Amino acid sequence: MAISNDPLYTPTPPTIGPQTEDGRNIVDWMQRELHKLSTSLSEITRLQLGVISKAPVTPRDGLIEIADGINWAPLRFIQSPVNENFVGYRAGGWVPMDLGKVWEATDVGFLSGKSTTTSGQPVIDMVNDFNDAASPNILMAKSRGGGANSLNGDSLLTIIGYGTVSTVHQPSASLLFQQGGASVGNNIPSNIIFQTSDVLGQLNHNFVFDNGGGLTIPKGLIISGLIAVAVPTNANAATAGVGLNQLYRDTADPSKIYVRTV
Repeated sequence: MAISNDPLYTPTPPTIGPQTEDGRNIVDWMQRELHKLSTSLSEITRLQLGVISKAPVTPRDGLIEIADGINWAPLRFIQSPVNENFVGYRAGGWVPMDLGKVWEATDVGFLSGKSTTTSGQPVIDMVNDFNDAASPNILMAKSRGGGANSLNGDSLLTIIGYGTVSTVHQPSASLLFQQGGASVGNNIPSNIIFQTSDVLGQLNHNFVFDNGGGLTIPKGLIISGLIAVAVPTNANAATAGVGLNQLYRDTADPSKIYVRTV
C-alpha cells in the first residue's frame, strides 16, 4: 500500500557537521527532522491503494484492499460500475467497502434513483446465496416517541406505484401494511390493504385483508372465516351470526358455500 503519490517526508541532508564535542548541531538537526516527520504524518489528506490480483496470504481484521475483480473477485455477486472491488477484511471474510452508486436518505429525506438510458433500471437486486431456507429481507418498523408502541391504524409500510400524466407523477396503486388493533403482548394485529384507482379517483378502491382473516372488496362483499350453519337458510345464517352478503358453509357438507342475501 502506498500513501499518496508523493513522499510524505524527505529528510534534509545533514550538511552541517558538529562544532562542539557535545554534538549540539547534530541534536538540533535531529529535532528539526523529527518535527518535520511528525507534522507530515499528522497532515495526511489522502490514501492511495494499489489494485491487487490475488488475496493476501495472511489477512487480518481491518485490512483494506482493492481487488482487480477478475483474477481475485471476493465480491463476485455484487455488480458495480467497474470490475474492481473495494473490500475490507472482517470476522474471517471479505466485506464490501464501496458498492459503487449508493442510495442514502436521512430521516426526512428520500432514496432517489433515475434511469433514462437503460430499460428496466434502476433495480434493487438482493441475493441470498447461502445454503439455507432464508431470503433477503426488507425490514420496516413503526414506533412512537422513540420506541413507544405503535397504535391501531398506524401505517407500518406503504408501497405506492406512480404513473405520469401531464408531466406530473400521480399515485395509481398501493400496498399498505396497517396496524389493525392494539398490541397484545408481542402480537400486533395487522391489515393488508390493496388500493387501486379508476377514472373517478386516485386510490379509491380498497381490497382489505383484515387481521381476522377476512377479505373486503370495494363492492362490500366480505369473505371471512366461514361460519357453519346446520340448515343453510338466510334466517338460520343470520341467527348464527353471518353478516349480510357474507359467505357461510353447510355444517353437513363443508364443500357447499352459501351467501346470506337478506
